[in-house]
Amino acid sequence: MKGQKLFEKAKLILESLHEKNINMSRHEVDELTNAYKKTLRKSAYYGNNEAQYELAQFLETTSNILETNYNKKSFYWYQKSCNNGNADACLLLSDYYVNGKVVSKNKTKELSLMLKAYNLNCNIAAFNIAIFYKRYKEYNKSIEWLKKYLELAPSDGDAIFELSTFYYEGLGTKKHFKKSYELMLDAMKSNYITQYCKEEIFFRIAKMYFYGIFFEKSLEKAKYLLEKANTNNDHENVYEFYKTHNALLKNIKKEKVTF
Repeated sequence: MKGQKLFEKAKLILESLHEKNINMSRHEVDELTNAYKKTLRKSAYYGNNEAQYELAQFLETTSNILETNYNKKSFYWYQKSCNNGNADACLLLSDYYVNGKVVSKNKTKELSLMLKAYNLNCNIAAFNIAIFYKRYKEYNKSIEWLKKYLELAPSDGDAIFELSTFYYEGLGTKKHFKKSYELMLDAMKSNYITQYCKEEIFFRIAKMYFYGIFFEKSLEKAKYLLEKANTNNDHENVYEFYKTHNALLKNIKKEKVTF
């Protein structure tokens, strides 16, 4: 099909652009960039959903840099790609209805697009749906979708941590610190966990030691974990906690905690 051939040609132009960029003049870079955009656009008009998705990405990136009206155009091409069965396009299109970009905020449309992405085998859509339900305080549905996502991506440490939050805070379920703690440890074992989540886990376990919840109370262990949670001195929760409890923690010697 012509659309697919043009898309393959566009990919070759993009590869050349990446490979030779360092040694090229600004004029040559601009020429290749325009050739990529032109070829991609042709492929998109022939109905290739990958090209439609890539063109939407290209236009959205350009709009962020140049502050043009390209967001309307990227929305148009995400919509085309989604209608043609591209799961990633459906998921990114849902963001427009969250933020009210180009179109009005619409949670029904947002959810329907995420569900479509999920049904098109986009695993991360299940996580996004869980966060959607959490945002609207439908905690039982959020837990249900988090568990669905973790069946598909069992080693996603951030998602495991997110699930632990429901038991830690008692959202849609009774507080269950043992279950929350076990999930936090599972999250820490994962190779796919952000530094933020690691630090938040240290902070939450620190509070458990500080207040004597699940563990025997220990200000020494709490202080050790609070420092682990704030290695870059940029953790707002730790900063606020110290402001409130500084008198108790000021002269405490830390005691190492191992998991």
